[in-house]
Amino acid sequence: MIDLVPFEPGHYGRLQPRAYERRFMAEVGDRAAYATALASFGLSFSFLAPDGTVLGCMGILPLQPGVGEAWLVLSTALPAGAPSRLWALAARLIEQELSRAMPDSFHRVQTAIPLDFPAGQRFVRRLGFRPEGVMRKYGADGSDFLRYGRTT
Repeated sequence: MIDLVPFEPGHYGRLQPRAYERRFMAEVGDRAAYATALASFGLSFSFLAPDGTVLGCMGILPLQPGVGEAWLVLSTALPAGAPSRLWALAARLIEQELSRAMPDSFHRVQTAIPLDFPAGQRFVRRLGFRPEGVMRKYGADGSDFLRYGRTT
């Protein structure tokens, strides 16, 4: 139902971003250059529907040996609200890639979720990330984020 394929910069441009992703993408500025940088790290994937619609993109950016920063951008093509089969499959694919990368490449993967984005916080907790604290004024707009970490 969903294909997990290597991330290509063009996938990022084909996303139909949700409100949060639109906010983030606006902060990024040059989306094409940003997508090219994400692809250059290699550990990144896209979720495609059978018709080729990009449902989301994810990856882990290496920060230092053994430590990575997880990123995820989802499309409006994934239904919001109640959990669906697509959400369950996307979560399973993300979990599969995290488990494959840890401990082979990373002993720690971290991510940051806006304090005002409880759905994102619930999602990363389901993936085994644990809250580690509030990062004040972390966002480009000065917003607060929660740091989450997952260790082996």
